[in-house]
Amino acid sequence: MKKIILLIAPILILSKISFSSNINLQNTIDGKLFLDSLFSHQDDAALLADEIQNLQIDLSYYLKNPLTLNAYLSYFGSLEYRYSFHSVPERLSFYSLPIFLDTKAKMLEYLAVEDFLSAKISFAKRHIEEALFVYQLKRQDQQVAEMAMFLSKISFLSKEEKAAFFNNSISIRAYQHADNELMLVKSLFWQANLLYEDKQYKAAEELLLRRILMKVFHLGDSKLEMEAYYQLGKNYFKMSKKTEALWFFLQSRELALKLHNKESELKNLLMIAKLKVKGGNLSLALSDLKSAENIIVTYPEYVNYDLDLSRQFSELYRILGAKDQSQIYSLRFSQLRKEYMN
Repeated sequence: MKKIILLIAPILILSKISFSSNINLQNTIDGKLFLDSLFSHQDDAALLADEIQNLQIDLSYYLKNPLTLNAYLSYFGSLEYRYSFHSVPERLSFYSLPIFLDTKAKMLEYLAVEDFLSAKISFAKRHIEEALFVYQLKRQDQQVAEMAMFLSKISFLSKEEKAAFFNNSISIRAYQHADNELMLVKSLFWQANLLYEDKQYKAAEELLLRRILMKVFHLGDSKLEMEAYYQLGKNYFKMSKKTEALWFFLQSRELALKLHNKESELKNLLMIAKLKVKGGNLSLALSDLKSAENIIVTYPEYVNYDLDLSRQFSELYRILGAKDQSQIYSLRFSQLRKEYMN
């Protein structure tokens, strides 16, 4: 047994895994339903690209080095040979021994990652739930928070609103216990997004103003401050508080310019253009949309935002009476939508 412990120790030290990949879920059944609902019900107060980003689950802090996974797999194989167990259930039962609980949790995470890569979302969810339970038993707050955040996002994608809120509340408490302020702020941002999607705009406003911004100011993180202003702008847009919305979008854009953050500049330009159209400032809105288009042309990685840009151009040119240009952008939006749905 001592030899086994000595064998496990270095592996567990290596096991702060990181998987530098975004798992895109848009080709899953839930993802298809999400996109269909999104395109059917999207209003002019939000960006399609913002919502499409919810189809990605970031696993960037999971497998930093493939050798880590190889070490685990080799270790699993050696135990299988030594103790003559072969199936996954047999392995999980073996790792349920107290001394192996950490190893069991990591194995469950690996299984979940494999499920994600195979688009087996229901299986991934089950494995993450099991890993979360182990981490709760072990009182490992950081891991509890990470697993709960995954479950919240999967629940959101599956339109299980209560489960999304419940799991994110676990994540928030765990990050508080772990004294991880940066990740706590990110969980709070996600909570604000859930409130926004649930049309609880007043609650989202209070969370952003009273908790998130205060913590962001304390951290001195200009990027998070920029994102908080942007989310407040969207929230006020939904509340039909156009003056407040414009002010926060302008503040967010100003920070984006200082930080040379082209994606945030693009997002704010698109929202500011919507406000200007509503205010009848059509020429200014057109100028903002052209600036946004220049960013997308220069930075093809932001092509997601072309969905919203094309839709806005089509509507604005229709209002201006430029039917040919309106039709061009309408066709472009339809083609982009078709690509995402397929």
